[in-house]
Amino acid sequence: MQLKHQRWYQKLSMKIMSNKKQVKSQEPNKNLFQQTIEGVVDVQHAYHSGLSALKQFDALKVTIDSPRLLDGSVDIDSSTKSKYPDAKRWDYVLSFAGKAFYVEVHPATNGEVKEIKAKKAWLEQWLREKASALNDYPSAVPRYYWIQSGKCGILKNSPEYFCAAKEGLLPQSRLVLKA
Repeated sequence: MQLKHQRWYQKLSMKIMSNKKQVKSQEPNKNLFQQTIEGVVDVQHAYHSGLSALKQFDALKVTIDSPRLLDGSVDIDSSTKSKYPDAKRWDYVLSFAGKAFYVEVHPATNGEVKEIKAKKAWLEQWLREKASALNDYPSAVPRYYWIQSGKCGILKNSPEYFCAAKEGLLPQSRLVLKA
């Protein structure tokens, strides 16, 4: 019986290795982030190299010290707009050094905190229900980044400031990615 089990295991191992070789040969230049994105139906054709998925103004808000470590980017908002037209969609995901950064470029005022909170809730639900492969991809800590599109107008002693802080979403003037 043990010999039968060993043969079965060897056949299974050979089959798995064969499948891995086929996948590698079909996707020779695709990084893990790109492969992950292509496995998510809602954004499967939305992968871009570098920061090219970001709108030009938004890309200026991201500084990268080692561009070779940038795995790519996806405009989640544009890619999912037709499927979820009334949703408060998150802007982008980008991968740097093998970790996902979820980025929202948005005005930073007291009145916008509720909007950002709703966008984050939508993103978390979408990742769980529609993009589990991306949800399982390693994430940066913190995972979510609110990049202010202009000056920050959130008063530091306001309830909105404390709400944003509780959500881990205090706006930053820019996202700086270092190796």
